[in-house]
Amino acid sequence: QPSPGAESPGRSPHSSERERSAHGGSDTPAEQALARSYTTGDGSVSFDVTDLTVERRPGRRRCAGIPTHGGTPGRQDERWAVALPLEDSSFADVLASLAPEPDRLQPLVHLVHALLEEWGTRRATTDSRRRWAAAKTGGTRSSDGRHSPTMSTTPPPGPLCTRDSLASELRDIGLRPGETLLVHSSLSSLGWVCGGPGAVVLALLDVLGDDGTLVVPTHSGDNSDPANWNSPSVPEAWWADIRASMLPYDPRTTPTRGVGAIPETVRNWPGAARSAHPQTSFAAIGPRASTILDGHALHCRLGERSPLARLEDVRARILLLGTGFESCTAFHLAEYRIPAPQVDNSFAIMTPQGRRWTTVRDTAITDDGFDDLGAAFEQERPITRGTVAAAEARLFSLTDAVAYAQVWLAEHRPSAAPIPMLS
Repeated sequence: QPSPGAESPGRSPHSSERERSAHGGSDTPAEQALARSYTTGDGSVSFDVTDLTVERRPGRRRCAGIPTHGGTPGRQDERWAVALPLEDSSFADVLASLAPEPDRLQPLVHLVHALLEEWGTRRATTDSRRRWAAAKTGGTRSSDGRHSPTMSTTPPPGPLCTRDSLASELRDIGLRPGETLLVHSSLSSLGWVCGGPGAVVLALLDVLGDDGTLVVPTHSGDNSDPANWNSPSVPEAWWADIRASMLPYDPRTTPTRGVGAIPETVRNWPGAARSAHPQTSFAAIGPRASTILDGHALHCRLGERSPLARLEDVRARILLLGTGFESCTAFHLAEYRIPAPQVDNSFAIMTPQGRRWTTVRDTAITDDGFDDLGAAFEQERPITRGTVAAAEARLFSLTDAVAYAQVWLAEHRPSAAPIPMLS
Protein backbone atom coordinates (compact mmCIF):
# COMPACT_ATOMS: atom_id res chain seq x y z
CA GLN A 1 0.00 0.00 0.00
CA PRO A 2 1.89 3.09 -1.16
CA SER A 3 -0.04 5.78 0.68
CA PRO A 4 1.30 5.14 4.20
CA GLY A 5 4.74 4.07 3.11
CA ALA A 6 5.96 5.94 0.10
CA GLU A 7 8.75 7.68 1.98
CA SER A 8 11.19 4.87 2.59
CA PRO A 9 13.65 5.55 5.40
CA GLY A 10 16.93 6.32 3.64
CA ARG A 11 18.09 2.86 2.69
CA SER A 12 21.15 2.35 0.53
CA PRO A 13 20.27 1.31 -3.01
CA HIS A 14 22.64 -1.64 -2.52
CA SER A 15 21.20 -2.83 0.81
CA SER A 16 19.29 -5.63 -0.89
CA GLU A 17 22.61 -7.20 -1.93
CA ARG A 18 23.46 -7.72 1.74
CA GLU A 19 20.03 -9.18 2.41
CA ARG A 20 20.19 -11.50 -0.62
CA SER A 21 23.44 -12.93 0.68
CA ALA A 22 21.40 -14.56 3.41
CA HIS A 23 19.79 -16.83 0.82
CA GLY A 24 22.77 -17.44 -1.44
CA GLY A 25 22.71 -14.25 -3.52
CA SER A 26 19.90 -15.39 -5.84
CA ASP A 27 16.94 -13.28 -6.82
CA THR A 28 13.71 -14.63 -5.40
CA PRO A 29 10.80 -15.34 -7.77
CA ALA A 30 9.11 -12.19 -6.46
CA GLU A 31 12.17 -10.07 -7.17
CA GLN A 32 12.36 -11.44 -10.69
CA ALA A 33 8.66 -10.81 -11.35
CA LEU A 34 8.82 -7.23 -10.10
CA ALA A 35 12.02 -6.24 -11.93
CA ARG A 36 10.38 -4.46 -14.83
CA SER A 37 9.72 -1.00 -16.20
CA TYR A 38 6.63 1.06 -15.48
CA THR A 39 5.25 3.99 -17.46
CA THR A 40 2.27 6.15 -16.52
CA GLY A 41 -0.71 6.23 -18.85
CA ASP A 42 0.25 9.58 -20.35
CA GLY A 43 3.90 8.59 -20.75
CA SER A 44 5.13 11.46 -18.58
CA VAL A 45 6.82 9.36 -15.88
CA SER A 46 8.66 6.10 -16.26
CA PHE A 47 10.76 4.17 -13.81
CA ASP A 48 12.45 0.81 -13.41
CA VAL A 49 12.25 -1.43 -10.38
CA THR A 50 15.92 -2.11 -9.71
CA ASP A 51 15.67 -4.57 -6.84
CA LEU A 52 13.45 -5.60 -3.98
CA THR A 53 14.12 -5.94 -0.29
CA VAL A 54 12.08 -7.19 2.63
CA GLU A 55 12.48 -5.27 5.85
CA ARG A 56 11.72 -6.91 9.16
CA ARG A 57 11.55 -4.39 11.96
CA PRO A 58 10.91 -5.46 15.56
CA GLY A 59 7.51 -4.33 16.75
CA ARG A 60 6.47 -3.03 13.33
CA ARG A 61 4.75 -4.45 10.32
CA ARG A 62 6.91 -5.99 7.66
CA CYS A 63 7.55 -3.93 4.57
CA ALA A 64 8.53 -4.70 1.03
CA GLY A 65 10.95 -1.98 -0.05
CA ILE A 66 11.05 -1.51 -3.83
CA PRO A 67 13.82 0.85 -4.99
CA THR A 68 13.19 2.27 -8.45
CA HIS A 69 15.34 4.08 -10.97
CA GLY A 70 14.17 6.85 -13.28
CA GLY A 71 11.41 9.37 -12.89
CA THR A 72 10.83 12.81 -14.32
CA PRO A 73 12.19 13.40 -17.85
CA GLY A 74 15.54 15.14 -17.70
CA ARG A 75 16.30 13.72 -14.25
CA GLN A 76 16.76 10.07 -15.14
CA ASP A 77 19.51 9.44 -12.58
CA GLU A 78 17.28 9.81 -9.54
CA ARG A 79 16.66 6.82 -7.32
CA TRP A 80 13.39 6.58 -5.44
CA ALA A 81 12.10 4.00 -3.03
CA VAL A 82 8.58 2.84 -2.40
CA ALA A 83 7.82 0.96 0.79
CA LEU A 84 4.76 -1.25 0.81
CA PRO A 85 3.62 -2.01 4.38
CA LEU A 86 2.09 -5.46 4.57
CA GLU A 87 -0.52 -6.23 7.20
CA ASP A 88 -0.20 -9.96 6.58
CA SER A 89 3.35 -11.00 7.47
CA SER A 90 3.01 -14.15 5.38
CA PHE A 91 3.04 -11.99 2.24
CA ALA A 92 6.45 -10.67 3.24
CA ASP A 93 7.59 -14.28 3.51
CA VAL A 94 6.29 -14.86 -0.04
CA LEU A 95 8.44 -11.97 -1.26
CA ALA A 96 11.55 -13.32 0.44
CA SER A 97 11.03 -17.01 -0.33
CA LEU A 98 13.06 -18.85 -2.94
CA ALA A 99 10.15 -21.26 -3.48
CA PRO A 100 6.86 -19.43 -2.74
CA GLU A 101 3.50 -21.06 -3.28
CA PRO A 102 2.29 -20.01 -6.76
CA ASP A 103 -1.24 -19.24 -5.57
CA ARG A 104 0.25 -16.80 -3.05
CA LEU A 105 2.90 -15.28 -5.31
CA GLN A 106 0.76 -14.46 -8.36
CA PRO A 107 -1.93 -12.36 -6.59
CA LEU A 108 0.74 -10.49 -4.64
CA VAL A 109 2.79 -9.64 -7.74
CA HIS A 110 -0.32 -8.46 -9.59
CA LEU A 111 -1.32 -6.28 -6.64
CA VAL A 112 2.14 -4.72 -6.34
CA HIS A 113 2.13 -4.04 -10.10
CA ALA A 114 -1.19 -2.20 -9.72
CA LEU A 115 0.09 -0.23 -6.72
CA LEU A 116 3.25 0.82 -8.54
CA GLU A 117 1.30 1.92 -11.62
CA GLU A 118 -0.99 4.00 -9.43
CA TRP A 119 2.02 5.43 -7.59
CA GLY A 120 3.64 6.44 -10.87
CA THR A 121 0.43 8.00 -12.13
CA ARG A 122 0.03 10.04 -8.98
CA ARG A 123 3.63 11.29 -9.31
CA ALA A 124 2.76 12.54 -12.78
CA THR A 125 0.03 14.85 -11.47
CA THR A 126 0.27 18.07 -9.46
CA ASP A 127 2.45 18.43 -6.38
CA SER A 128 -0.61 18.74 -4.16
CA ARG A 129 -1.67 15.25 -5.17
CA ARG A 130 1.68 13.60 -4.51
CA ARG A 131 0.57 12.17 -1.19
CA TRP A 132 3.15 9.48 -1.10
CA ALA A 133 5.82 10.54 -3.57
CA ALA A 134 9.31 10.15 -2.15
CA ALA A 135 10.64 13.50 -0.90
CA LYS A 136 14.22 14.54 -1.60
CA THR A 137 16.09 15.94 1.39
CA GLY A 138 19.56 16.10 -0.05
CA GLY A 139 21.55 13.19 -1.37
CA THR A 140 24.83 11.46 -1.95
CA ARG A 141 26.57 9.76 -4.83
CA SER A 142 26.24 6.01 -5.01
CA SER A 143 29.17 3.80 -5.96
CA ASP A 144 28.14 3.93 -9.62
CA GLY A 145 28.23 7.73 -9.59
CA ARG A 146 24.51 8.29 -9.79
CA HIS A 147 22.73 10.73 -7.55
CA SER A 148 21.03 8.83 -4.73
CA PRO A 149 18.77 11.17 -2.73
CA THR A 150 18.01 10.29 0.84
CA MET A 151 14.35 9.86 1.63
CA SER A 152 12.24 11.86 4.03
CA THR A 153 11.27 10.20 7.30
CA THR A 154 8.40 12.66 7.81
CA PRO A 155 5.24 10.74 8.76
CA PRO A 156 2.94 10.22 5.77
CA PRO A 157 -0.05 12.53 5.41
CA GLY A 158 -3.33 11.36 6.82
CA PRO A 159 -5.98 11.00 7.70
CA LEU A 160 -5.84 7.53 9.19
CA CYS A 161 -8.59 5.42 7.59
CA THR A 162 -9.94 2.13 8.85
CA ARG A 163 -12.54 -0.28 7.55
CA ASP A 164 -15.06 1.06 10.06
CA SER A 165 -14.32 4.75 9.44
CA LEU A 166 -14.57 4.30 5.69
CA ALA A 167 -17.86 2.42 5.99
CA SER A 168 -19.29 5.15 8.21
CA GLU A 169 -18.33 7.92 5.78
CA LEU A 170 -19.63 5.96 2.80
CA ARG A 171 -22.99 5.71 4.55
CA ASP A 172 -22.86 9.43 5.30
CA ILE A 173 -22.62 10.31 1.58
CA GLY A 174 -25.65 8.18 0.82
CA LEU A 175 -24.62 4.61 -0.05
CA ARG A 176 -27.49 2.23 0.65
CA PRO A 177 -27.70 -1.46 1.56
CA GLY A 178 -28.83 -3.65 -1.32
CA GLU A 179 -27.95 -1.33 -4.18
CA THR A 180 -25.72 -2.01 -7.17
CA LEU A 181 -22.71 0.28 -7.24
CA LEU A 182 -20.07 0.90 -9.92
CA VAL A 183 -16.94 2.29 -8.25
CA HIS A 184 -14.06 4.18 -9.83
CA SER A 185 -11.40 4.72 -7.19
CA SER A 186 -7.97 5.96 -6.19
CA LEU A 187 -6.52 4.33 -3.10
CA SER A 188 -3.89 7.02 -2.67
CA SER A 189 -6.48 9.80 -2.48
CA LEU A 190 -7.91 8.44 0.76
CA GLY A 191 -4.90 8.96 3.02
CA TRP A 192 -3.29 6.36 5.28
CA VAL A 193 -5.49 3.28 4.88
CA CYS A 194 -4.99 0.68 7.59
CA GLY A 195 -5.33 -2.58 5.71
CA GLY A 196 -4.76 -1.12 2.26
CA PRO A 197 -7.12 -1.80 -0.64
CA GLY A 198 -8.63 -4.80 1.13
CA ALA A 199 -9.97 -2.53 3.87
CA VAL A 200 -11.63 -0.31 1.25
CA VAL A 201 -13.30 -3.30 -0.42
CA LEU A 202 -14.52 -4.60 2.93
CA ALA A 203 -15.93 -1.18 3.83
CA LEU A 204 -17.85 -1.02 0.55
CA LEU A 205 -19.20 -4.54 1.06
CA ASP A 206 -20.15 -3.71 4.66
CA VAL A 207 -22.31 -0.84 3.45
CA LEU A 208 -23.85 -2.67 0.48
CA GLY A 209 -24.65 -5.73 2.57
CA ASP A 210 -25.45 -9.25 1.40
CA ASP A 211 -28.08 -8.00 -1.06
CA GLY A 212 -25.85 -5.37 -2.68
CA THR A 213 -23.47 -5.78 -5.61
CA LEU A 214 -20.11 -4.09 -5.99
CA VAL A 215 -18.80 -3.57 -9.55
CA VAL A 216 -15.41 -2.22 -10.64
CA PRO A 217 -13.61 -1.82 -13.99
CA THR A 218 -10.87 -4.45 -14.41
CA HIS A 219 -9.55 -3.28 -17.75
CA SER A 220 -6.47 -4.73 -19.41
CA GLY A 221 -5.89 -2.49 -22.38
CA ASP A 222 -2.36 -3.72 -22.97
CA ASN A 223 -3.92 -6.73 -24.74
CA SER A 224 -4.21 -4.74 -27.95
CA ASP A 225 -2.55 -4.03 -31.28
CA PRO A 226 0.94 -2.57 -30.68
CA ALA A 227 0.45 -0.38 -33.75
CA ASN A 228 -1.87 1.75 -31.60
CA TRP A 229 0.39 2.03 -28.55
CA ASN A 230 1.71 5.47 -27.68
CA SER A 231 2.54 5.45 -23.97
CA PRO A 232 5.07 4.19 -24.72
CA SER A 233 5.16 3.11 -28.33
CA VAL A 234 7.28 0.18 -29.46
CA PRO A 235 9.35 -0.25 -32.64
CA GLU A 236 7.36 -1.35 -35.67
CA ALA A 237 9.79 -4.24 -36.11
CA TRP A 238 8.40 -5.74 -32.90
CA TRP A 239 4.73 -5.61 -33.85
CA ALA A 240 4.45 -9.00 -35.53
CA ASP A 241 6.20 -10.78 -32.66
CA ILE A 242 4.00 -9.04 -30.10
CA ARG A 243 0.84 -10.03 -31.95
CA ALA A 244 2.08 -13.61 -32.14
CA SER A 245 3.13 -13.77 -28.50
CA MET A 246 0.62 -11.67 -26.56
CA LEU A 247 -0.83 -13.72 -23.72
CA PRO A 248 -4.51 -14.46 -24.29
CA TYR A 249 -7.07 -12.97 -21.95
CA ASP A 250 -8.03 -15.17 -19.02
CA PRO A 251 -10.63 -13.68 -16.65
CA ARG A 252 -9.12 -15.68 -13.79
CA THR A 253 -5.52 -14.54 -14.13
CA THR A 254 -5.11 -11.54 -16.45
CA PRO A 255 -4.10 -8.59 -14.24
CA THR A 256 -5.70 -5.19 -14.48
CA ARG A 257 -3.84 -2.25 -15.95
CA GLY A 258 -4.21 1.44 -15.14
CA VAL A 259 -7.31 1.19 -12.92
CA GLY A 260 -5.59 1.09 -9.53
CA ALA A 261 -5.18 -1.24 -6.59
CA ILE A 262 -8.80 -1.45 -5.46
CA PRO A 263 -10.13 -3.06 -8.70
CA GLU A 264 -7.16 -5.45 -8.70
CA THR A 265 -8.13 -6.47 -5.16
CA VAL A 266 -11.77 -6.97 -6.14
CA ARG A 267 -10.69 -9.12 -9.10
CA ASN A 268 -8.93 -11.50 -6.71
CA TRP A 269 -11.69 -11.44 -4.06
CA PRO A 270 -13.26 -14.77 -3.08
CA GLY A 271 -16.45 -15.23 -5.07
CA ALA A 272 -15.74 -12.39 -7.52
CA ALA A 273 -16.76 -12.84 -11.16
CA ARG A 274 -15.33 -11.09 -14.22
CA SER A 275 -16.71 -10.37 -17.67
CA ALA A 276 -15.30 -11.82 -20.87
CA HIS A 277 -13.93 -8.85 -22.81
CA PRO A 278 -10.12 -9.00 -23.11
CA GLN A 279 -9.67 -5.22 -22.82
CA THR A 280 -12.61 -3.67 -20.96
CA SER A 281 -13.77 -6.28 -18.48
CA PHE A 282 -15.59 -5.56 -15.23
CA ALA A 283 -15.55 -7.57 -12.00
CA ALA A 284 -18.39 -7.85 -9.51
CA ILE A 285 -19.15 -9.27 -6.08
CA GLY A 286 -22.75 -9.87 -5.07
CA PRO A 287 -26.03 -11.47 -6.10
CA ARG A 288 -26.38 -9.51 -9.37
CA ALA A 289 -22.86 -10.25 -10.59
CA SER A 290 -23.81 -12.76 -13.28
CA THR A 291 -26.72 -10.64 -14.50
CA ILE A 292 -24.36 -7.72 -15.01
CA LEU A 293 -21.31 -9.52 -16.37
CA ASP A 294 -22.63 -12.28 -18.60
CA GLY A 295 -22.71 -11.74 -22.34
CA HIS A 296 -19.94 -9.15 -22.67
CA ALA A 297 -19.43 -9.36 -26.42
CA LEU A 298 -15.99 -9.18 -28.02
CA HIS A 299 -17.18 -6.55 -30.52
CA CYS A 300 -18.67 -4.31 -27.80
CA ARG A 301 -16.13 -2.83 -25.41
CA LEU A 302 -18.44 -0.48 -23.52
CA GLY A 303 -21.75 -0.49 -25.36
CA GLU A 304 -25.11 -2.25 -25.42
CA ARG A 305 -23.63 -5.73 -24.98
CA SER A 306 -21.34 -4.72 -22.12
CA PRO A 307 -21.85 -4.64 -18.34
CA LEU A 308 -22.53 -0.90 -18.57
CA ALA A 309 -25.87 -1.50 -20.28
CA ARG A 310 -26.78 -4.15 -17.71
CA LEU A 311 -25.87 -1.72 -14.92
CA GLU A 312 -28.27 0.74 -16.52
CA ASP A 313 -30.97 -1.97 -16.53
CA VAL A 314 -30.66 -2.50 -12.76
CA ARG A 315 -30.60 1.25 -12.00
CA ALA A 316 -27.06 1.20 -10.62
CA ARG A 317 -25.32 4.22 -9.19
CA ILE A 318 -21.75 5.38 -9.73
CA LEU A 319 -19.29 6.31 -7.01
CA LEU A 320 -16.24 8.35 -8.03
CA LEU A 321 -13.96 7.89 -5.02
CA GLY A 322 -10.97 10.19 -5.38
CA THR A 323 -11.21 10.21 -9.18
CA GLY A 324 -12.56 12.69 -11.70
CA PHE A 325 -15.08 12.35 -14.49
CA GLU A 326 -12.32 11.33 -16.88
CA SER A 327 -12.64 7.92 -15.19
CA CYS A 328 -16.39 7.66 -15.68
CA THR A 329 -16.72 4.70 -18.05
CA ALA A 330 -20.51 5.08 -18.20
CA PHE A 331 -20.04 8.07 -20.52
CA HIS A 332 -18.72 5.62 -23.12
CA LEU A 333 -22.10 3.90 -23.24
CA ALA A 334 -23.49 7.17 -24.59
CA GLU A 335 -20.91 7.09 -27.41
CA TYR A 336 -22.57 3.94 -28.72
CA ARG A 337 -25.88 5.81 -28.94
CA ILE A 338 -24.73 8.65 -31.15
CA PRO A 339 -23.34 8.43 -34.70
CA ALA A 340 -19.78 7.17 -34.54
CA PRO A 341 -17.43 5.37 -36.92
CA GLN A 342 -16.44 1.75 -36.64
CA VAL A 343 -12.81 0.77 -36.14
CA ASP A 344 -10.75 -2.41 -36.04
CA ASN A 345 -9.94 -3.65 -32.54
CA SER A 346 -7.47 -6.51 -32.02
CA PHE A 347 -6.51 -8.70 -29.06
CA ALA A 348 -5.44 -12.20 -28.05
CA ILE A 349 -8.09 -14.63 -26.80
CA MET A 350 -8.49 -18.31 -26.04
CA THR A 351 -10.80 -20.38 -28.23
CA PRO A 352 -11.66 -24.10 -28.16
CA GLN A 353 -8.90 -24.47 -30.77
CA GLY A 354 -6.34 -22.59 -28.66
CA ARG A 355 -4.88 -19.09 -28.57
CA ARG A 356 -5.89 -16.75 -31.38
CA TRP A 357 -5.09 -13.16 -32.37
CA THR A 358 -8.48 -11.71 -33.28
CA THR A 359 -9.68 -8.51 -34.94
CA VAL A 360 -13.27 -7.30 -34.64
CA ARG A 361 -15.16 -4.16 -35.67
CA ASP A 362 -16.29 -1.95 -32.82
CA THR A 363 -17.45 1.60 -32.19
CA ALA A 364 -14.64 4.13 -31.88
CA ILE A 365 -14.44 5.54 -28.36
CA THR A 366 -12.37 8.18 -26.60
CA ASP A 367 -12.43 9.89 -23.22
CA ASP A 368 -11.52 13.26 -24.75
CA GLY A 369 -13.74 15.93 -23.23
CA PHE A 370 -15.02 13.81 -20.35
CA ASP A 371 -13.77 16.40 -17.84
CA ASP A 372 -15.86 19.12 -19.51
CA LEU A 373 -18.80 16.75 -19.87
CA GLY A 374 -18.58 15.89 -16.17
CA ALA A 375 -18.40 19.54 -15.14
CA ALA A 376 -21.53 20.32 -17.13
CA PHE A 377 -23.33 17.24 -15.80
CA GLU A 378 -22.45 18.21 -12.24
CA GLN A 379 -23.88 21.70 -12.69
CA GLU A 380 -27.15 20.63 -14.24
CA ARG A 381 -28.03 17.27 -12.69
CA PRO A 382 -28.36 16.02 -9.09
CA ILE A 383 -25.08 14.67 -7.75
CA THR A 384 -24.22 13.95 -4.13
CA ARG A 385 -20.81 15.32 -3.22
CA GLY A 386 -18.88 14.71 -0.04
CA THR A 387 -15.62 13.42 1.32
CA VAL A 388 -14.52 9.97 2.34
CA ALA A 389 -11.34 10.28 4.36
CA ALA A 390 -9.20 12.69 2.29
CA ALA A 391 -10.88 11.79 -1.01
CA GLU A 392 -13.50 13.81 -2.82
CA ALA A 393 -16.49 11.58 -3.54
CA ARG A 394 -19.31 11.93 -6.06
CA LEU A 395 -22.38 9.68 -6.10
CA PHE A 396 -24.94 9.74 -8.91
CA SER A 397 -27.27 7.72 -11.11
CA LEU A 398 -25.66 5.83 -13.98
CA THR A 399 -28.84 6.12 -16.03
CA ASP A 400 -28.89 9.89 -15.56
CA ALA A 401 -25.21 10.20 -16.46
CA VAL A 402 -25.61 8.21 -19.70
CA ALA A 403 -28.72 10.13 -20.77
CA TYR A 404 -27.03 13.48 -20.15
CA ALA A 405 -23.83 12.39 -21.92
CA GLN A 406 -25.74 11.25 -24.98
CA VAL A 407 -27.15 14.75 -25.51
CA TRP A 408 -23.95 16.58 -24.54
CA LEU A 409 -21.66 14.50 -26.75
CA ALA A 410 -23.95 14.90 -29.76
CA GLU A 411 -23.71 18.67 -29.35
CA HIS A 412 -20.04 19.07 -28.44
CA ARG A 413 -18.10 16.33 -30.17
CA PRO A 414 -16.54 17.37 -33.47
CA SER A 415 -17.76 15.53 -36.53
CA ALA A 416 -14.33 13.97 -36.99
CA ALA A 417 -14.09 10.35 -35.89
CA PRO A 418 -12.91 9.66 -32.34
CA ILE A 419 -9.77 7.62 -31.97
CA PRO A 420 -9.85 4.15 -30.42
CA MET A 421 -9.26 4.33 -26.65
CA LEU A 422 -6.54 1.96 -25.50
CA SER A 423 -5.01 1.95 -22.03
